[in-house]
Amino acid sequence: MGSAPSRAPSRADGPPLPPRPAYICQPCWGGPFAMNLGLFHETIVGIEPRNKKDESKHITDGGYRYATTWSSTKARAAAGCVWCQFLLTHLYTPWSNKLKVTVGIQELDGPNPVTFTPADTDMLWVAADGGPVTTVIDAYLYTTEEDPAAKYIVARNPILDVGSDRALALARASLDECIHEHDRCAALLAPTDAGGVLPTRLVDCTNPARPRLVSTAGQRGIYIALSYVWGEDQPHKTTTLNMSAYETEGLETSQLPQTIRDAIRVTHALGFQYLWLDTLCIIQDSDEDKRHELAVMHRIYHEAFLTIIAASATKVSEGFLQDRAPAVLHTDGLGDTKVVTELALPFICPSYPPDTPTGNAPSSAAAPRVGTVHVVPRASSLAGEVEAYNHSMEPISTRAWCLQEYLMSPRALLFTSQTLQFRCHTATHNVGRSFYHAPPPTPLVRG
Repeated sequence: MGSAPSRAPSRADGPPLPPRPAYICQPCWGGPFAMNLGLFHETIVGIEPRNKKDESKHITDGGYRYATTWSSTKARAAAGCVWCQFLLTHLYTPWSNKLKVTVGIQELDGPNPVTFTPADTDMLWVAADGGPVTTVIDAYLYTTEEDPAAKYIVARNPILDVGSDRALALARASLDECIHEHDRCAALLAPTDAGGVLPTRLVDCTNPARPRLVSTAGQRGIYIALSYVWGEDQPHKTTTLNMSAYETEGLETSQLPQTIRDAIRVTHALGFQYLWLDTLCIIQDSDEDKRHELAVMHRIYHEAFLTIIAASATKVSEGFLQDRAPAVLHTDGLGDTKVVTELALPFICPSYPPDTPTGNAPSSAAAPRVGTVHVVPRASSLAGEVEAYNHSMEPISTRAWCLQEYLMSPRALLFTSQTLQFRCHTATHNVGRSFYHAPPPTPLVRG
C-alpha cells in the first residue's frame, strides 16, 4: 500500500456506507468491508506462541478484528455471502463456536528476501481464532487499471491478450525502463546496447509483411534474437538454393510457421529492425555454415539486445501470441491436489486520497465509490500452499539449447503459458504489473 494512511478512520468519521451488494451479508458489509478489509490499519506483524507450553499461535498485532460465530458464518455462507464462503473454504472448523477474525496487510520483513513483484503488492492476511490454534489465509490482491480501487491496490490483472498492441506497448515500456533506469543493467550491458558486430545473417523486419534475409558483412548494430522449440520440420528454411531469393525477393510470410511470423511481428512492434533465428539465419544444408554458426551461438544470444522467448509453444507451427486462458491455481492440501479459485470482492474506496495523512482525512464527503478487488490465495491452513508459476513448467524448458539461450540472454521477453514477462539482470516481472512470485533466482550469465 506504500503511502496509505496508517490508521483508517472509523466508519462514524466518514460518510454512510454505499448500498450493499446482494452477495455480501450485512454483518460483513458493516464490518470488514466498511473497514476496507483492514488495508489501512496497522500492518499485521505476525504470529507467536500463545504460551511456552504449546505451539499454538495467535496474532500479535495489527489488522482489523471482528467477532462472530462459526454457526452464523455457515448460515450466512449458505445464504450467499461470498466472504463467509471464502472463510469456510480455507479455514479449519474451530473448536469453539466463538470466532475472532483478523484481516489486514501482512508484514513481510524478515531474514528471507521478498521474491515477488510488484514489491509493494498488497498481501492480505486473514486469521481466525476459535480455539487453541489460529488458522490463516495468505493471499494477494489485484485490480484493473480502470477500477476505482486502482488508487489503493498496487498489483494489476494478468495480461492475457499477450499479442495485443497494448501488451506489446507495455513490453516496450518494460524494456525502456531497463535501459534508462536499471543501473546494474547499464553497467553490465553498455557494450551490447551500443551495438556490437552483428551475426553473419539477420532477418530485416522493416516491412513485416515482406521481411528479407540480409548478410551483415561484419557491420555493427543492434538486433534481437528468438528462442523457440522446433518440434517439427521446417520446410521453409534457408538453404544454398533459396538464400539469394530470400535476400533479394524477401520471405513470403504466409509460408512461414506461426512462431516465426509472430516473432517478426513482435520485432517490428517493439521498434527493432533486425531479428536473428536459427532456421533462417543459418544455411541449413551447409555443414560448414552450421559448424561456424553453432560455434558462436552463445555469443549471438549473449550480445542480443533482447531475446524473444516463445516459452509456451510446443512446436514452431503453434505460435505464441494467442490469448491466454486464466491460470488454474492448484494446491497440495492434506495430500490431495485441489483447485483454488480467486475471489472478486467489492472494495469501498476511502473518500480521501491514498496519500492523505490520517489526521487530515475529511469528516464528511460524498458517498464513497465501490471498486472491485480480486483476492488470490497463496496458501491457507485447509487448502495448503498454491503452486507458484515456474519457468521450468514451460515446453521450452525441455530443450537444452533453449536453456542456454535463456541463460545467456541479457534481456528476455517471455511469452509464457500464463502471461507476458520481462527478465533482465535487475528483475523479473510480469509485464503490466501483475503479481509474480519468483522461484529462487538463476543468475543471468555475462562474460
